[in-house]
Amino acid sequence: MQVSKSQKHMSFLRADIIKQKHEKSCLKKCISRENQCKDIDMSHPDQICRNVDVHGEILVVTWNINTCALVENDLHAFFDKQIQQIQPKIIVFSLQEVSNAFFNFIPRKLQEYILYSNRLNDILDMDIIHKYFEEKSYAKIPAANLHSNNQLTVVYYKIGSIQIQKIYSTVLTSNSKKTKGAMAISLEYKDPESADNKHVCFISAHLSAHSDHENNAFFNTRHKYFLKRVDEMYNLLQACDIWYKKITNSTDKTFLPFNIILEGDLNFRMILDMQTTFFDEGGIILQDFEFEEIEKKFRQTFKVQKNKTRHTKKNTDDFVKYDSSRQFAWTDRISFHNTPKKRFILKQKSYNILRQSKTVSDHLPVYSVFDFEVKSNTSST
Repeated sequence: MQVSKSQKHMSFLRADIIKQKHEKSCLKKCISRENQCKDIDMSHPDQICRNVDVHGEILVVTWNINTCALVENDLHAFFDKQIQQIQPKIIVFSLQEVSNAFFNFIPRKLQEYILYSNRLNDILDMDIIHKYFEEKSYAKIPAANLHSNNQLTVVYYKIGSIQIQKIYSTVLTSNSKKTKGAMAISLEYKDPESADNKHVCFISAHLSAHSDHENNAFFNTRHKYFLKRVDEMYNLLQACDIWYKKITNSTDKTFLPFNIILEGDLNFRMILDMQTTFFDEGGIILQDFEFEEIEKKFRQTFKVQKNKTRHTKKNTDDFVKYDSSRQFAWTDRISFHNTPKKRFILKQKSYNILRQSKTVSDHLPVYSVFDFEVKSNTSST
């Protein structure tokens, strides 16, 4: 059925009204928190508390690599321990600020000659990543390989552990410079432990940067960038809602009637109140759109000084230092959304940063572990 211009206009009008409601809701919560802010201790960013990794079905990794070149050892540092401990059936690897000219995994034989060079643009491609996971008995899902908006997302699955039923992927949003935006991968699969299919939609996003409370007067704009990220969240989620209902022929009027894992550099910043205390804007925005995340027991992921090397083998990250001219924040996030209409719901079991031997980017890589649980049908009396 063809949609008329008047119907399209009414649809856009309703979207603007809903977007304004989210803006007002988030702004009201933000101002309330500014006036009655619970203090977050930001004086010791080098302290870290680590989660204990447990077995899980899905391992999600997000990292803004800041157009740096990566070495093959990064893959081993990131995934060797996690794959062994978690034993995931699905691995999602999402990168932001991936420049074609700078994104390279350098083979070990070249590392002793050239290390972390931004001039290596023709040495290797994604084959290094694929080969690594093949050695771990993981296969790439061909339709789940997206490279757009300076972002890259790849999905792998453990061979023999699940059966892929349906897979779709798309670019949801993009800015004019093609440097920010969002992509989505819808995956439906069956595993031997369940008779029913499981479904999850992975959204990889990179939202607009800047803080409203930087020392630089140029950025001293009250709530401008905060509200911009609210708008971008709504735009990408609305685009995903429309796309999902189209590919599934769904007539459901509910907003986002499917399970979602949202990962990426969402650029959430710390908001400063009148008493020089801080709170995380991401908690407000995610909650307003009915996304959840377990407690963050790891250091802020931005803005890290580059090229700092680990000098100790202890279980600490004392080599990580922050740029003192910028307010450090949890910009890199992994959250989830459950719908009451699905039999299986997502449970976030672990949330942490990945180990590194050198800080090649100004962001720290973040990972999270998810499982599916059967939704309880019992009601309270």
